[in-house]
Formats: sequence, C-alpha cells, structure tokens
Amino acid sequence: MYYDERENAFNYSDIDKENVSVDNEYNYVDMDNTVKKFDNDFKVDTINVNVNNFRKDNSLYSLSESLNKGNSFKNEYIPYKNYIYKVVVKGEKDSLLLKIQELTFRVIDLNLYLDIYPNDLEVFKIFKNSINELNSVKETYEKKYGPLCVKSSNMYNEYLWNNVMCPWMNGGNK
Repeated sequence: MYYDERENAFNYSDIDKENVSVDNEYNYVDMDNTVKKFDNDFKVDTINVNVNNFRKDNSLYSLSESLNKGNSFKNEYIPYKNYIYKVVVKGEKDSLLLKIQELTFRVIDLNLYLDIYPNDLEVFKIFKNSINELNSVKETYEKKYGPLCVKSSNMYNEYLWNNVMCPWMNGGNK
C-alpha cells in the first residue's frame, strides 16, 4: 500500500517565487497565483458567535474519503489546494489493512465529536457500528495473517508475533 501522487492536479512550480517575501509572514500566494497581503487589522466578534450554527448536519464521507481528506464530516472539511492522496492497494492483505485504518480513523473522529456532543444518538449509533465492524475486520485479518499487535497473541496456541510479515520488512521473517 502506498500513496500515488501522480494524480495531484496542483502544480507547485506555478508559484511565482520572486514575488513572495520569505521574511514577511503576512504575504501569501492565492490559488490564482497572486501574492496577497494578509489583513490582520479587522476585528472579529468572537463573543457572540453561536458555535452550534457550525454543525447543521452530520452527513459523513465514505470511509475511504474520510481517511483521504482527514475528516469524516462533510460540513467541516476545508480543502488544502484540492490535494487528495490516492491510496493504491496491492492484494487482500493490504485491502484489509486499509479497511482497518479507515475504520480506526472513523472511530477516533466520531469519538472526538461525541466528546463535544454526547447526546447525539445518531452519531453514537454510527460510532457503535464502526467499532463492531472494526473488531470484525481485525478478527478476519488476524485469522488469515496473524496478530496485528502483541496483545492479540493470546488467541493463538503458540507465539506468532515474531513470524508476522510486517510491511516494512518486505515480507517479514517468512
């Protein structure tokens, strides 16, 4: 599994570097390649902001889109130069690992949301379903490929942790 950056539509060489002052922290380059000065003289009324207006709906991205964008909630996502990674999966093992990564991200993101809005039963239901699905996918992976972590070794009759084929070892010890 790796990130394919060939699909990146943003061309970083298009930025006009001569017009950007490195020592002036208030200049920035806009998407249309124009240098703009950041205006920090305006006043914002932070006391009378109703934070409940920021979250009008709880629509979620798909698992893969959530992981790629780094946010599960559609109304919270702010793109950074429209740059999205494309994950390339090689085989069933990588596919299961990616699913575990996506579900783990979803559980963590929903956990953070529920810390702030503990009475949102709709999101709590999605949270519980995500945990159940994550445990199921982890169990499927561990039955086929061995333990994901050392504490998972208690479900086996022998010590298999040193036989696990870790991705960074190019095939592991086998």
